[in-house]
Amino acid sequence: MAKPLGFALNSPFHPNWVGEFHVPPNPGLSVDLHVVPIARHSGDLHVGVVGDLLEKAKKADLVGVEPQHGAVGAISSMIGFVFNRAYAKGVKKANLVGVEPQRDALGANSSMIGFIFNRASHDERGIKMGKLENEKAKRIENGIYLGPIGYLTFEGNLSWKNRILAFIFKYINVKIGPFNSIQIRLNKEEREPTTKDPFFMRRLLLLKVGVGALRSGADVVALLNSPLLKNSINIMNFLVSLHATSSGLLAGDKMISRHRGNLLTEHAGEPLCDFSGIRSNICEMKGDIKIHGNLSSIIFITSSKIHESYRMKPHARKQDKYALSHVKELSVKSVSANDDTPKCTMKHNIPAIVFSTGGYMGNMFHDFTDVLIPLFITTHRFNGEVQFLVSDYRPWWILKYQPLLKQLSRYETIDFNKENEVHCFNEVIVGLKFHKEMSINPSRTPNGYSMVDFAKLIRRSFTLQRESAINLHENHDKKPRLLIISRRRTRSFMNINEVVQMASELNYEVLVEEAGLNSNLGNFSQVVNSCDVLMGVHGAGLTNLVFLPTNAVVIQVVPLGGLESIAYEDFGVPSIDMKLRYLQYSISEAESSLIEQYPRDHPVFKDPATIRKQGWLALRSTYLINQNVKLDVGRFRGVLLEALDLLHQQVE
Repeated sequence: MAKPLGFALNSPFHPNWVGEFHVPPNPGLSVDLHVVPIARHSGDLHVGVVGDLLEKAKKADLVGVEPQHGAVGAISSMIGFVFNRAYAKGVKKANLVGVEPQRDALGANSSMIGFIFNRASHDERGIKMGKLENEKAKRIENGIYLGPIGYLTFEGNLSWKNRILAFIFKYINVKIGPFNSIQIRLNKEEREPTTKDPFFMRRLLLLKVGVGALRSGADVVALLNSPLLKNSINIMNFLVSLHATSSGLLAGDKMISRHRGNLLTEHAGEPLCDFSGIRSNICEMKGDIKIHGNLSSIIFITSSKIHESYRMKPHARKQDKYALSHVKELSVKSVSANDDTPKCTMKHNIPAIVFSTGGYMGNMFHDFTDVLIPLFITTHRFNGEVQFLVSDYRPWWILKYQPLLKQLSRYETIDFNKENEVHCFNEVIVGLKFHKEMSINPSRTPNGYSMVDFAKLIRRSFTLQRESAINLHENHDKKPRLLIISRRRTRSFMNINEVVQMASELNYEVLVEEAGLNSNLGNFSQVVNSCDVLMGVHGAGLTNLVFLPTNAVVIQVVPLGGLESIAYEDFGVPSIDMKLRYLQYSISEAESSLIEQYPRDHPVFKDPATIRKQGWLALRSTYLINQNVKLDVGRFRGVLLEALDLLHQQVE
């Protein structure tokens, strides 16, 4: 047997693995893949760590590939190993070998043809988690990088249309030793790549092959024993095809299999499930579907010879292990009509949506971000003609949001996990579609509906009367209402009375309310809707902005800790998307209770990044749990004046 070729792979979802390909003298007969787990490496695996990783595995002669993040990340990690090994010897520094890290699943095709060095650039909407959201041409650069020795790269465009990934290489970039680099132009055309170009690939199906006893279902799926793999070049072509497959080969810590006999076959249809989303996995089926909630099973009966099997948690926080520990796993699979399946006991002529109310439910921000807004995105097109089957059913949660749920579905919600009946549907969606934190991307919805439409639905659900905030230009003799969301335990206002007095002097009618877990949402929504300005320290209470009338003002007070970006993403963007006006106020050190706990030269003040590097728990404990706010009323006065100015402005 020929000497094995090695690889290393890793992803945030499963342990590090190293392994070998054993290619016999006649590769057409068989190709064996051996994979063994090694100790989990802390944090993301980077190129410079490859040597250390392999040393731990006692395979110093095998040089690994930088793993790629995303749905097909681990597969791409297998692609470049042939070339990596060839160039590893003689190069002492590990960071001169391997693939340049990319943060997108297709960002680093280590190589369509096995190149070591790779760089891809794309626009804002570009390549995300294995899915090309923008089908216009992207820039890509592949090649060989040898540190001080030099490099050879090919640069050009890539595109993905109709399940075809194509490339045009426009430049060759060459650098030798200390000499300046040279760029040679190959192609002057400015066009999108097509199948007429020399580098293109079609999406292929996979045959699932068991490889060892891999834990958590994260089994490596590969077809390495096929007449199609007749030589080592075909092996590379096969791996490239794996990397180009859409709909997420690796889904969280689950591997998806699609099989048809023993052959690798081209397939034009879409898979049942899409695991490529950053936050949620979605399975969509139309046809003969049986749901047995008590068994956590969804079965799709098909005449196709292609069968699929998935395990998933239908909750829009897929990378949060703690949240998912409170979400029950479901089975989704397709079977043939001849297979033994449970008999229908209840038939429905409407679609069904299966989702979970586990995770962080009870925290209002997560209620909306993880379930209610994704549920609106997913169900809007059904106009209420849809059945909800809720896993991890929480009666108090369903009761709290019943007014909204009744607007989305005209049918009684079913407790999925306790259901002994076998429900049969012609259309089922498992999981909810997620766009962004507490908001909607209209460009991704069928009819362009947005957070403005969601706000209208909220007002209709809770019978909120005010559509628009006060216009002080037309009602200069009236007082705008200011609602201050107070917090008792964390991030509370230490001088709330001073703030109220100052706001009253500015001619605000001031209300101070606490939005607790036990608050009557119907009553509280009425209070919020009656106000023109809402202010509060960063936290779940600001989620109540969904009840504000259009053109109202949201003021978010951001505590210390470098939280400005998070604060803006969580509540600033949703406010703007709802056509609210948004102001953000970052407190000074003197306004934080942390000055009573730490000296002024402490990293908590001077270098918050060091606290953030310790992880979420350290950041949460320091800046969110153990920090209160004492507003400088003189400094904050300007923010309330700006809010008044906004309420004076004429709005189209």
